[in-house]
Amino acid sequence: MEQIRNKIREAEQAWKEVFSVEKPFNANLHRWQDEVLYDMYDHNQFVPIGEVTKEDLEKAFAYQKEQGWDFLKYDSREKLDSAIVNEFGLEECEIYTMLLSKKDTTAWKTNSKVVVKDIKEDDIGNDIKELEIKNYASVYGLDFTERKMNYYIKKAKETEGFHYLAAYLDGKIVGTCYVFAKFGYVVMDSLIVNEEARKQYVATTMMKYITEKFDERMFLHADADDTPKDMYARMGFEVVDSLFEYCKTW
Repeated sequence: MEQIRNKIREAEQAWKEVFSVEKPFNANLHRWQDEVLYDMYDHNQFVPIGEVTKEDLEKAFAYQKEQGWDFLKYDSREKLDSAIVNEFGLEECEIYTMLLSKKDTTAWKTNSKVVVKDIKEDDIGNDIKELEIKNYASVYGLDFTERKMNYYIKKAKETEGFHYLAAYLDGKIVGTCYVFAKFGYVVMDSLIVNEEARKQYVATTMMKYITEKFDERMFLHADADDTPKDMYARMGFEVVDSLFEYCKTW
């Protein structure tokens, strides 16, 4: 299991490097910053490279505020001490890495009417952008969502292993996700299905498409406190690793 976990971490690191650049901060902290989308917390985070102290986090907060950013995100394989979490008012979230234990999807419920397309093979960029704006503009703002989509679509077209997928039902786009294949593993991320198309097995159809298209072993991420992890477990995914995310906005 340790060997599998290490290979998956290598694949996760490669995915991170598609967008972000590692920047030294101090002796105990580094920053990972997306050069295009750095103004949102999912694309601008601190990671430990040593034993992080209260003083290190104070410096990290001060730096973010000096840059004019209204957030701090800290990602670690190790759980922060609860006293520090409480003192800084950090929101804690544990993210599971879940690996499909067996490539047997015969029990998965799918929809034969759902057609999955790949941006590397089909001209679906505008459709993807429209769906993502519909679902995320109210959360992240229209400007950021449009910038993100233009950036991700461009990367998907030119980056080896990076595929943006779209699901269509009755000729209309109803779902998207992206996948990244590297080092023998393929990760599915950012799966979204329009509300009106839910409970029609759009998501499982897309997931089955991934298992059939890619030879690599499939894994995904799920919040430890959310219900999707239970659905994934029933589908044959098992927890092999976890990451602790800490975030604060002001």
